[in-house]
Amino acid sequence: CRWRRSCGAGGQVWYGATWIHAPAAVTLDAEFHSHPMTELRWTLGGEPIPLKSSAYQPGERGLVRIATQRLSLRAGWNEIRFRGYCYGYPPFRVGLVLKSAEENLWPIRLSATPPGE
Repeated sequence: CRWRRSCGAGGQVWYGATWIHAPAAVTLDAEFHSHPMTELRWTLGGEPIPLKSSAYQPGERGLVRIATQRLSLRAGWNEIRFRGYCYGYPPFRVGLVLKSAEENLWPIRLSATPPGE
């Protein structure tokens, strides 16, 4: 599952959210994508995901920085949010990639709006 967004110009604060539905509790590897001149904070279900700026390493062609972390999703809807500040050149980019075996990823659903349970 991949979600990536180009948000806008530098010198701005951006917020975003997505909702992930897991039919059963599951632990996945997650790649958090950032921009070289951006500070990001992530939360899962309102709890901070502990990622420091130093955790991000250069990715493809140096345009993306990537940090890897294990995420434990509970059964049902899981809200993931980011807050980012781009202090340098645009465009500000942010993304999230979930990685696991196919049998764990195929049942997962995404929603860009708050789902009704």
